[in-house]
Amino acid sequence: MSRILATTLVCAMLLASPAEAQTYRVRDGDTVAAIARRLGCSQRALRLANRLDARALITVGQRLAIPGPEHERRRRPLSSNPRLGSVDMAYWLLSNPPTGRLAKAAGPGPRMPRSLHFPSPRNVIGRGYGQGRHGGHRALDIGARMGDRITAADQGVVAFAGRFGGYGNAVMVAHPGGAVTVYGHLSRTRVGPGRRVRRGQVIGRAGSTGNSLGPHLHFELRVDGRPVDPAAMFDSRPVVAGPPPGLRFAPDAAQAPSAPRPGVELDDDEGSEAEDGGRG
Repeated sequence: MSRILATTLVCAMLLASPAEAQTYRVRDGDTVAAIARRLGCSQRALRLANRLDARALITVGQRLAIPGPEHERRRRPLSSNPRLGSVDMAYWLLSNPPTGRLAKAAGPGPRMPRSLHFPSPRNVIGRGYGQGRHGGHRALDIGARMGDRITAADQGVVAFAGRFGGYGNAVMVAHPGGAVTVYGHLSRTRVGPGRRVRRGQVIGRAGSTGNSLGPHLHFELRVDGRPVDPAAMFDSRPVVAGPPPGLRFAPDAAQAPSAPRPGVELDDDEGSEAEDGGRG
């Protein structure tokens, strides 16, 4: 009985931590600009996350949603041929499928992975896809403690590893067939762009960098540049805070890109866990 109680308490702590980190209570003297500076985000992202227009007033005690990295927007035109590992590549993959050398390296496969390895040792989803204020959270906030090992959800090629706006330290992995997984708020990365990674391989350590008020993992699955709810695809059964997981978006087969040709090696040190990233 004591063991069951202890497990329940641990789950409750993990569930509460990410959720509590996603709201901010307005204090006396606060302004939108001051709150944005305190949270390390743009005023535009803060207003977008809470659907506040330029004339909207905030009041003491009001709870504001903390902007997720998905609320930040590119400030200049995006290159159509981004360099591997560049910030342009990171922005490209948020709205487009992998192309060129990256697509070839990832290789052919199903457009969506058949299953995903759970990327955190804490088997808990603290905030689900479509939750949060106005249901605008197009990712999962996964329970993690500072320094926990974060692992790749499936085999693939690292497209980006480094500092990326509201994501903080982040890793993006392109998978066979074109799906992309994103791992944000890391304290450090352990892989570099072009590195091939195995399913379950350590790619970083959990942290609270970027738009985050507490340690957790921001996890996204994107297909053709569009967000997909990955909660039902994990090979484990994580504890979920919120509605039952389900696939919220299934891409239209008619929009499928042509299958990339068999992969080419981008990095000879395949599967290594050498620390290429470090703190950013």
